[in-house]
Amino acid sequence: MRDRRTARRGGLLVLTGGCLLAAAVWWAGGRAAPPVPAVGGPDPPAAGTAGSAAPVAPDTGATTAADAAGERTVVLGGRVHGVLRDAAGVPLAGWPVDARRGERDYVPAPSLAGGRFRFDSLEPGTWRIHASRADGVDVEVAAGTDCSVDLRLPADRCAFSVALTENGQTPHRLRLRAELADGDHDYLYDHGSGRVGALLPFGEHVLRAESTDGTTNPSRPMVLGEWPLVLGPGTPVVQWTLDVAHPVVTASFDDGTGLPVDDLVLRAEGTPHFGGERVTFASAPVAGRATSLGLPPGCWDLTLQSPYLQVVVPQRVDIPPGQQRVELAFACERAAVLALDLRRVDGRPFVPHVPAAWLPDCLAAWWNGVRVLPGAAHGGRQVPGAPSGLALVSVPTGRGTVAWRDHDGAEDRPFLPFDPVGPCDVDVAGGGRDVLRVVVEPRARVTLVACERGGREQSSAVLRVFVQGRVVRSLPVPRTTRWEGFLPPGDHTARIAVAGGAEVEHPFTVQRRDLTLRLRQ
Repeated sequence: MRDRRTARRGGLLVLTGGCLLAAAVWWAGGRAAPPVPAVGGPDPPAAGTAGSAAPVAPDTGATTAADAAGERTVVLGGRVHGVLRDAAGVPLAGWPVDARRGERDYVPAPSLAGGRFRFDSLEPGTWRIHASRADGVDVEVAAGTDCSVDLRLPADRCAFSVALTENGQTPHRLRLRAELADGDHDYLYDHGSGRVGALLPFGEHVLRAESTDGTTNPSRPMVLGEWPLVLGPGTPVVQWTLDVAHPVVTASFDDGTGLPVDDLVLRAEGTPHFGGERVTFASAPVAGRATSLGLPPGCWDLTLQSPYLQVVVPQRVDIPPGQQRVELAFACERAAVLALDLRRVDGRPFVPHVPAAWLPDCLAAWWNGVRVLPGAAHGGRQVPGAPSGLALVSVPTGRGTVAWRDHDGAEDRPFLPFDPVGPCDVDVAGGGRDVLRVVVEPRARVTLVACERGGREQSSAVLRVFVQGRVVRSLPVPRTTRWEGFLPPGDHTARIAVAGGAEVEHPFTVQRRDLTLRLRQ
């Protein structure tokens, strides 16, 4: 009997010891097969319409040794190529061209020298080839064929480009967005030549420079500047030289020691003069005595932060347009980091698995009446001697007392993952990293699920837990029909609110072990 093992080679499925089974190049979600050589020949002739398409017979090529051996690669796709020209027929190089099919399939292919563009191995079907927002040309793509397309910009569209720099340097995470007169917007395409550009309709637009550098929420970019943009008949290609200048804020500290500090961060919160919501910027953590952050003009509250510094009072600064540098000096006091080594009664390490957003409520310690927050010390890296991976940061120096207690919220209360601890006396040296070993008694992690009479989880119920008449905060859960959190030993109550406002009450008892209950209506 022949050996019928198979091997996949670069998209070619070969049956070893037998015959060739099949060959295919896979395409999904607009991802193309490996590139093939460019199609030669002269440029397509200019046309007076928005575009035209004509099929070209494929080049079968000469028979290769692989063909003779029976191993032939079959490309299940077609090729589309052509030239992009402006309304006057001049080729446009470095401008966005794309192929679309339906709402999901999208393939970009910017025009190259001479306005040429090319799409390799498009999946068979009807594709629309167009430049920017201009009306395109529908092309019927068949497997293994070439199609030539001539694209022309309409008379009401202009090629607009910008030579862009940021404070005289190469832009870093900077983009330009055109707010169009019709209320839509378009991002200017970067074609790798030091310029950005787009094919925009005539009208009165606004050009905005945006950056996500330093923002704590990248989905809300910072507007660094804006300029009016009026496009109309005339010059077929509009070219600008634009430097996006924004001030650099430098913050230093003086604690009387002259020594650097780890994980120094400059944090700015405010609203830029160009409008928008209140946003937050933060510099990258550094080890030194100063750090800087690029900000757009606006009114900002700036704070110098480090887990090795005590709380620093913010400084408010109003930065006018055109200012290049702002220098701030903060008076600080040294603090310490206490790495947490939490142990069970039997000596085993205890790692409380709680979300980061819960840490201030669950593991904030009281130091001589001052609330000290937990965090991941030393830039988020594992703290030596702290199996929990957590630490108390910005701890005042000297002798003090540490205590953990259940936080009493205004509307609900979260419980610690262990019984209250302390107070215990601790001596802390400023600017250092000490290890605080604490013996704790873990509490149960409880999971409750609201179910129908048949045992299936309900779809719209609201489940809450009460201890001594106060609602207990739940850890983040995906549905309102579930509750998860830490509870002390004792008798508690769960209430399930169903459609119509009726509530079903379920008493339950918690001990030291983790508990999961399915509560039926």
